[in-house]
Amino acid sequence: MARAKRPSRPPSHQSQTHPPGTPAEMALKVSEERCSMLLENIQDGYYEVDLDGNYTFFNEGLLRITGYPREEMLGLNNRRIVDELNNKKVFNVFHQVYLTGVPAHAFDWECIRKDGSRRFVEVSVTLRRDIYGKAVGFMGIARDITERKRYQAELEAKENELKQKNQSLQEANTALNVLIKKVEEHRALYEETLRDNLNKIAMPCLQRAREKTKDKAAAEELRLLEDSLGSIFAPYPHSLAAECPRLTSTEIDVANFIVQGKRTKEIADVLKVTPKAIEVHRNNLRRKFGLTDRKAGLRTHLLSLR
Repeated sequence: MARAKRPSRPPSHQSQTHPPGTPAEMALKVSEERCSMLLENIQDGYYEVDLDGNYTFFNEGLLRITGYPREEMLGLNNRRIVDELNNKKVFNVFHQVYLTGVPAHAFDWECIRKDGSRRFVEVSVTLRRDIYGKAVGFMGIARDITERKRYQAELEAKENELKQKNQSLQEANTALNVLIKKVEEHRALYEETLRDNLNKIAMPCLQRAREKTKDKAAAEELRLLEDSLGSIFAPYPHSLAAECPRLTSTEIDVANFIVQGKRTKEIADVLKVTPKAIEVHRNNLRRKFGLTDRKAGLRTHLLSLR
């Protein structure tokens, strides 16, 4: 594969002491050919520039990155393939390497191709010296990282989008919590109003009616009605529903009566069902609370949940 002609350099001591065709000279030639083949076949760009930044040697990889043909690339100044902002960045890096002799690794800048399109490249810079140790230029590797930059930009955009969505969710969650708090406050106020009306109006009327009636069955019905009304705003049913959300509303009512010490028949009379139906509810409660194979009493367990 054709290469850009390397500028002439002072002959090495080895070439002066070994005439052409000697084993040492042949080994040197083979080594140079291998090095040339490696440089031409790597995907990354290899470059050499003089101290003014003019390209003196490069491989096909660099031509692919810049888009310039070989004849135009040779002698081209690196200022031609960067804008003003990137030119300052490139100059500072190369100047620092020149002053310190310390190579620079993986600094990136934006390259302007021959067709005007732009590519991001990641470049290493090493100071080149002649056989006498004098600085004569720079060399290094250039890698096209445009796709990596694009992926990074897309990733950052996704991250920003997720952050915005997360912020929106947090704001919505905050608003929902405020709404729930308001609803709870209104519910508590509503329950308090109903409780006051019940205690001040309904309950006294029931008590007077129960005291005046001479019918024992009617009196018992009124007593059970008082107990039922009194249990409506008791905190226990709410905590029981939270403790075991699988319970039905009827099972919660039955559990509340059991806690109050009501017998099966009394509960059946209040709920207007048969005692057998209440026994079914009792068995369901034992099963849902895991008491089927245990000796613990249902009322004892329910009281422990208070």
